[in-house]
Amino acid sequence: QMKGVLHIATIAGIPVLIHWSFGLMFFYVLYTGHTMGMSPLSTAFFGIFMLTLFVCVVMHEFGHALSARRYGVNTRDIILSPIGGIARLEHLPEKPLHEFIIAIAGPLVNVAIALVLSPYFFFYSPSETFQTENLNFDIIFSNWIYFIPMLIAVNITLALFNLLPAFPMDGGRIFRSLLSMKFGRLLATRIASFFGKLMAILFIAYSFYEGSPMLSIIGLFVFFVAGHEYKMVKADTLLKEKQVRDVMQTAFSRISLSDDISLPMSILKKGDERNFLVFDQWQRLVGILTEHELLDVAKKSTDDLPIINYISHTYNIVNPTDSLQMVYDKIHEDDQRIFPVFEEGKLIAVIDINSLNKYLRTA
Repeated sequence: QMKGVLHIATIAGIPVLIHWSFGLMFFYVLYTGHTMGMSPLSTAFFGIFMLTLFVCVVMHEFGHALSARRYGVNTRDIILSPIGGIARLEHLPEKPLHEFIIAIAGPLVNVAIALVLSPYFFFYSPSETFQTENLNFDIIFSNWIYFIPMLIAVNITLALFNLLPAFPMDGGRIFRSLLSMKFGRLLATRIASFFGKLMAILFIAYSFYEGSPMLSIIGLFVFFVAGHEYKMVKADTLLKEKQVRDVMQTAFSRISLSDDISLPMSILKKGDERNFLVFDQWQRLVGILTEHELLDVAKKSTDDLPIINYISHTYNIVNPTDSLQMVYDKIHEDDQRIFPVFEEGKLIAVIDINSLNKYLRTA
């Protein structure tokens, strides 16, 4: 679980978390109440409305999450912040059509909420509801008659705003899914990311024109996340398309059980290698020695113990033709930092987490 969040519920097996910054919303309610000249009762009513709105936001995110589950994509959690919610999917759906459905499901939930609430107008017509001239915040949030109409209006606004083609917002993901059908996911993400950044700049410019800091925050979020998501998709594409032979290192240090622990420590300090294979006196591979263990040695000053006390005898081996995706998965599943590469029963190279990350950054 990420830092700075509070787990408030688990719904349909999906944890719902609140980011610490969500607390700023209450200051926003108080600030708005003060600057708009609202009474304490109207301010409290405004706070209840904002909380109800965030229930709609949670439902929006569950639209994404439950649609994703239908296509075999699990959701790690849903996080609420003052600028909205994020459903963190474990991975992207494989098919563009599935991504399209998952992306549009959120705004459709907001439309559905508005439709479910619309029978309100059978009892109170819009002309009766908004017959008061010069409506202001204090009037709107001092009379319950405006609560449902405002909730309908805001849900429709949320649906339309989220459908803007500003990747990684829902509209941007819909745009990417349509592009993916013709150009493939990587190029589609690159195009969608470019348009997302362009729209983010327009958001920020318009926020200065209107004096709306919230739109500026959303613009900054869209700008940086659009670039980050393109890098993630590029890395994911490389992991699936490239093999161990594209990254493996044929030149590597061979640490012996008889060596002093200071040898790998000195190599680590030079920065060339951070994880090592360890061999016995007959040059048989007996284990691996990781950067984590070496840093632990440096921290505890226990460098008088034999190397065998620090190595792990449990490790996976890989072949040159294995995909980088398989190696990446093993790193995260088994927490293995270095892999011996064997071909026809012979050790020919190594691949470790640092060389893999460096390749993904620079490719």
